[in-house]
Amino acid sequence: MKKLCSILTLLALMGILFFGCSDKNPLEEFYLLSSSDAQEACSYEDYEMVCPSSSSYDPGGDYEDSSSSNSDYSSTYEPSSNSNNSSSSSSAGSTISSSSGGTSSSVVSSSSARSSSAGSSPSVQSSSSVAGPTNNCAYQASLCGGIAFDDIITKSFSNASLDEGPNCIFALGITRLGNENGQGGGLKVNGTKLAGNNGADVGGRCGNTDWGQQPCTDAIRNIQKIDGGYYIYAPAWAGDVTTTGGNPNCAGGSRPSSSSGGSIIISSSSSTPIGTSSSAGTVTPVCGNVPASGTAGQALTAPSVTCSGNPVTGSNLTWSGTPNAPSWTNPNAGTYTNIRATVSAGATGTAQACRNQTANCSGTLTVSQPPPPSSSSQGGGGGGSCETCVASGQLNQNGTTTRYWDGCKPSCAWPGKQTNGQGTAKTCNISGGTLSDANAQSACGGGPAFTCMNQAPWSINDNMSFGFAASHTDGDCGKCFQLEFTGAGVSGKTLVVMVSNIGGDVRQGQFDLMIPGGGVGQFDAISRQLTSNGVSNPQLGVQYGGFRATCGNDASCVQRMCNNAFGTSALSDLKHGCDWYVTWMKIADNPSIKYKDIPCPAALKAKW
Repeated sequence: MKKLCSILTLLALMGILFFGCSDKNPLEEFYLLSSSDAQEACSYEDYEMVCPSSSSYDPGGDYEDSSSSNSDYSSTYEPSSNSNNSSSSSSAGSTISSSSGGTSSSVVSSSSARSSSAGSSPSVQSSSSVAGPTNNCAYQASLCGGIAFDDIITKSFSNASLDEGPNCIFALGITRLGNENGQGGGLKVNGTKLAGNNGADVGGRCGNTDWGQQPCTDAIRNIQKIDGGYYIYAPAWAGDVTTTGGNPNCAGGSRPSSSSGGSIIISSSSSTPIGTSSSAGTVTPVCGNVPASGTAGQALTAPSVTCSGNPVTGSNLTWSGTPNAPSWTNPNAGTYTNIRATVSAGATGTAQACRNQTANCSGTLTVSQPPPPSSSSQGGGGGGSCETCVASGQLNQNGTTTRYWDGCKPSCAWPGKQTNGQGTAKTCNISGGTLSDANAQSACGGGPAFTCMNQAPWSINDNMSFGFAASHTDGDCGKCFQLEFTGAGVSGKTLVVMVSNIGGDVRQGQFDLMIPGGGVGQFDAISRQLTSNGVSNPQLGVQYGGFRATCGNDASCVQRMCNNAFGTSALSDLKHGCDWYVTWMKIADNPSIKYKDIPCPAALKAKW
């Protein structure tokens, strides 16, 4: 018996020496292989093993967190000599691949993995958009015009232009929001429209101090952060955008990032990204009222369509009706009933919940033929002919139009501007008389220099008109462009414009047409001018879009606003220009164009 005990003792001592030479803890390895606790700590979800973070389960305590997003590490448990458990995440959670065969084949970065603590499916989310909000996120869809949390953009921008909106950006910092096209009410940051110098309305922009904007640090100084940053809403196109991207920090549950803990799900099978499900929707969309009337060839406002309260627009919709669906941009005369909106099968974003579902719209639409033009309302005159115009087939560029009339001194009227041989543009006093002082301060800054009223557009005939416009660059000062409209009921008509102004919210290929009643835009000197010339409490309509944006498709309403705002004899040029918009241009709402620069006709140079 003593001999047996001696042998056992010797074996025990040899075992201790053997264990002491190993760089592993044999007891730990034993427990890892045999204990049910390790397996109970993990769960299987949709054929995937999901394990908690090391803060809640750490067998042996030898797992190492790295601050690098490219760190490779091996766990203390190595089931095979050719195992390669590699992680590109710096998250503090365990990562287990669902693939088998000893060699791990699935590596997931924390920027593209969803935390299992959120109760979500193992879909992979794009790094450019945010996963669904937790219950503790402060974001509300009203901050971004109804845009869902899933569709928020979180990447950084550097002097970038955004696609046609609406868009919602989350930013940790804002350096510049330098440009936007004035549609939809301008930019907003955490629901607030940023003001310019001295409280001026600059469309919510900041950072472009040459155009009256504040430095962004000053403009957002009193804007309280939400979820650790700023939700920037751009309802339409925006440019010159520089922001520092990042993920919203929602109390108790932010989007997983390189610094977040929690479990990471890895699947060896393909996953469908959020927002790209191909299944039909289960939510019924809702359609509003159709407009009761309209005029042939003049754009109509389509009824609003929502999916779970979120707007559905553009290519996400198809329309039908009896006898057919009206064209909202260029309707034909007739009566339209039973108008319906169907959310398309490929609808994205918040609209996907309503895929393939149809909503019935209320009301009947009656589209009438337009009235014949009146000889008394064809513009202020000036006559002329386009001796420099070219054939339609030579118009080789495509562009867009907007409209405005603010009454301010045109940018091209300042001395020293490059005006392509035309000389400095003239300015006028409050009554319309020409000013001799080229250095006179702009009326928008309280000075005496206004836009000359006789630069309002006028017609040559039913298919040709002349006018002035703002461009995106000083380099266009004094240049003329032949524009041919391609939509919105004025297709085929030609407007020749001379560039006399520069718009901070105008982009390349866009012409901001100078039309009285077209909206004051960023600045307003015309209200003072109208009051001085006998108009009491002038009503100029919506800031961006003017009378047309106020009245919609009602031409008679636009005409009444023209009569009321420019009804005195001193304002006859402005009145004729506003009448021109009703009759010659058929209150077309920012029609598209094809265009080409041409030598300036004599009739335009005479008013320069």
